[in-house]
Amino acid sequence: MDKLEGQDPVGNRDTSSASEPTIFFTSKDMESLQDLEKGTDFETTSEDVKGSWNGADDPKDPFNWPTHRKTTMTVLLSLGGLVCTMSTSMIAPALNQISIDLDMQPSVMQLTLSIYLLAFVFGSPIIASLSEVYGRKPAYILAHVWYILWNTLCPINKSKGLVIAGRFLSGFGGSVSIALAGPSVADIWKADKRGRSLSLVQLAPLLGAAVGPIVGGLVAEHIGWKWIFWIVSAFDGTLLVLYALFVQESYAPVLLARRASSRRSNTEKEGYTQFDPTLPMKLLATRPVILVMSFLMAYNFGAYCLALSTFASIWTARYNQSETVSGLHYIAIGIGSTIATQAGGPLTDRIWAHLKTKSHGKVAPEYRVPLLVPGALLIVTDIGAAMFSGGVMMSSSSIVAYIIDEFGEHAASANAASRMLSNVMGFSFPLFAPQLYKHLGHGWGNSLLAFLYIAIGWPAPILLWKWGAKLRAVGRKN
Repeated sequence: MDKLEGQDPVGNRDTSSASEPTIFFTSKDMESLQDLEKGTDFETTSEDVKGSWNGADDPKDPFNWPTHRKTTMTVLLSLGGLVCTMSTSMIAPALNQISIDLDMQPSVMQLTLSIYLLAFVFGSPIIASLSEVYGRKPAYILAHVWYILWNTLCPINKSKGLVIAGRFLSGFGGSVSIALAGPSVADIWKADKRGRSLSLVQLAPLLGAAVGPIVGGLVAEHIGWKWIFWIVSAFDGTLLVLYALFVQESYAPVLLARRASSRRSNTEKEGYTQFDPTLPMKLLATRPVILVMSFLMAYNFGAYCLALSTFASIWTARYNQSETVSGLHYIAIGIGSTIATQAGGPLTDRIWAHLKTKSHGKVAPEYRVPLLVPGALLIVTDIGAAMFSGGVMMSSSSIVAYIIDEFGEHAASANAASRMLSNVMGFSFPLFAPQLYKHLGHGWGNSLLAFLYIAIGWPAPILLWKWGAKLRAVGRKN
């Protein structure tokens, strides 16, 4: 297969990855695997083999699931992402109320808001690695249970320490959507629908940027800030029940291992992928393409989180608006993000299909790069919140699609690795925002951020289009 390709010859299954999973089998399994390597597209060659699909039309293959099942799963995963993004910004309109109630200094209050994102740095790699061993569904269930526990405990007894610790620990569970949403839809939707599927799974999370502060402002003003946490926990509890009922395991290696286990008898050790929580770090260290993507996504996400954390304070502090009214201004961010991703998803599929036809059936992750161009331009050419958020999300969606195309079965670990720096930036940018705007004001402060992005973001699409294939080849194991 041409190394530029991110799919198998028929475009059904991602095959290029940083390294093959470490799997343990019996001697018969190893002989059968050698036979399988000579075949194509997971054809079954023996009854006593590592699980394999019964041809291209096997109904157990997630790619062949009914459309309604795949759509239901995608929508539920999207709603799970809504919880993640709501939690990021839901207390922003209530910061003044919380700081007075808990006697917090402004710097501590800003830390309380941002520390949720710091947990993503540690949670995403662990969750991604677990999902590539035990499956996506167990990872989702465990993460949501963990989130509900700590998010519910945050406001109890009005303790500063518990609020900060609860925000951090709930972020571990909340990071599941960041780690797995993109790879999960890639499990069930083929590459030619990747743009549409990513835009659908990102729809609710993007709305969360607007819904979170609006809900937070309304709740804080009318029934108290503590209920912000408890209402979101109740919503996620409902989602957890729906996940248990309707979310199916979709990770092909786990499904195949289960099939193998059901076919074998008198086997002491069934096939499994070895748990390696350091895999995202290894990919980050050995695959330069992830590092490049990480830098691009990090600045995007950092600036976005800075905007989310400071947007409400502009209206409450400078214009004396209530928490409810200040939260309504986040609608602009939600509208911009939604329009950009919902239009960009189908557009990236069209571009991908056009470039595939033009190259006589060959495909490459670079076919996702064109949508980086308008994304980069929108971020700095209009100061409107809608245009800004739309540019950020369009660029980020293209980067995620690029990573999924390249890393195949290890897309979750690669995605988590690429987002580690993003999460650090998302945590740290809001912390220096007060000093930035104090010294430069909002106008020049935002202009400085824009100028920095010109230097970082504008050259990226050209460099990836021209040298992306060579960059991806570095560190790849054959």
